[in-house]
Amino acid sequence: MGSSSSATSWRKRRSASVSDVGIGVESLGGLKFAAEQCGANFDVLTDALKTFQNRIGAAQSGGSCMIEKLQRVGVDAEAFKGLNNEEQLMKLADHIQAIGNQSGQTRDGRKNQART
Repeated sequence: MGSSSSATSWRKRRSASVSDVGIGVESLGGLKFAAEQCGANFDVLTDALKTFQNRIGAAQSGGSCMIEKLQRVGVDAEAFKGLNNEEQLMKLADHIQAIGNQSGQTRDGRKNQART
């Protein structure tokens, strides 16, 4: 009974969360799995997604603090206009991954220069 009750609870929270954070069910399930792998629970995940949406909204509305934070990582708040919540999240994730790839290439280049 515990697992059935747990599954029912997850479905209810997922349904509420999908509408709250504007992320599709499949993506939300994938994010839930990733969060659990990092030790976070579903409530932490949905709270973080809500915060993300609020901050992107603030930047799009001209909130200078959020615009500055996005600019620090090389993102223009205008790039999020016209995108749904899920697309905004994926755009930022892709950008962060690209930053990581660039820093890895720079680090590897420095190692290669040190060897020569």
